[in-house]
Amino acid sequence: MKNVIIIVLGLVCVILLGTIMFGKNSANLETAVNDKPFSGVTVRLAKQYGMQYAAGYIVEKMNLLEKYLPGAKIEWSSFGGGAAITEALISGHLDVGFMGMPPAVIAIDKGADLKIASGVCVPPFDLMVKEERLQSIADFKPQDKIAIPGIGSTQHILLSIAAKEKLNKARDFDANMVAMANPDAYSSLVSGTEIVGHFTTMPFLELEARQGFRSILTGKEAYGDASIVCVTTSKFHSNPAVYAGLIGALYEAMDLLNKQDPKVLEIIAEVEKISIEDAKAFLDWPGTNYTANIYGLMGIANYMHEVGYIKNKPELEKLVWENARALIGKRTGGISPVEEILGK
Repeated sequence: MKNVIIIVLGLVCVILLGTIMFGKNSANLETAVNDKPFSGVTVRLAKQYGMQYAAGYIVEKMNLLEKYLPGAKIEWSSFGGGAAITEALISGHLDVGFMGMPPAVIAIDKGADLKIASGVCVPPFDLMVKEERLQSIADFKPQDKIAIPGIGSTQHILLSIAAKEKLNKARDFDANMVAMANPDAYSSLVSGTEIVGHFTTMPFLELEARQGFRSILTGKEAYGDASIVCVTTSKFHSNPAVYAGLIGALYEAMDLLNKQDPKVLEIIAEVEKISIEDAKAFLDWPGTNYTANIYGLMGIANYMHEVGYIKNKPELEKLVWENARALIGKRTGGISPVEEILGK
C-alpha cells in the first residue's frame, strides 16, 4: 500500500511539474516537444530587383516564412531576370521564384513542371527615354538599344504588343532589346551608353524621371494590367503544409504593403536605398497594386501563342495552381471583371 501511495504521489508531482513548465494556456507536452514541426524542410526562393518584388523581400526581411514554417531552413537568392529563375527551378536548384508572367508561360509551354501559385503585384511599367528624337516607339532605329530585365520578360511582351498595335510589327523590336537587371540598366541609361531606353518599374522609373528621362509608353497603353507572380515547382506544391505556409506568408506581406506598415516602409527604404518618404510615395504610385489576383495572364499568353513566342495554345489549368484558380472562380452568367482582365 505504501508503494502505491508513493507511485501516485510521484505521478501527481509529474503532472504538477508539467503544468508549471508548460502553463495552463500553453501547448501540451506534444506541442512543446514539436515546436519546430518543419525541421528538415528547406525552401529555396529567388527574387528580383524593384518594388514589384517587394512582397518577396518583405517575406524575407520580416521572416514571415519562418513564422508560418517554424523550423524550416529558408534560403534566398537574387536574380536579374525571370528566365534565369525558371532555369533554376527546372534544374532543381530552386523551389519558388518571383517573376513576370511571360517567363513562366514560356517555361510551362516547353514542358517545365511549374505553375503560378499567386499574383504578388500589379506594377506600373514605363519605357523611359531622354533623347528628344524619341517621341514614340516608331522613332527607334535598329541601333537603339532598350534595356529590359530579360528576353521573354513582361516588358518584352508589352513592347511587342505595342509594336504590333501601332506599327504592325510584332517582333521588330526583338533585336533592339538588351537583357539587363534593372539596377544595371538604370546605371547604363543615365551614364549615356548605347542604352537609350529602359522599360522599367518602380523605383527606377521615378529615379530616371528625376534625371530628366520621360515615359513614351506605359504598360497600360500597350496592353493593360499585368501581374508579377510567384511560381513554384510541382514537387514543392505536393507538400500541402509547406505550400500553404508560402501562401500565408505572401498574403501577410501583401497586406502589410497595402497598409503601409511602418516596418515595411523601413525595409523598402533600406532595400531600394531610398528615403522613407520616397518609399511611401512609391507605394502610392498610380497603378501600383499588391494583390494575389493574377491580372492579364490569359490575354498575354494568348498573344504569345498568336505571334509565336510559345507553341501550344495556353490553358489556365496548366498555368495556375488550384488556389490561384479559385480566386478567378467559375463563370455563371456574364463574364466577370476578373475574366475580362484575364482576357477570357
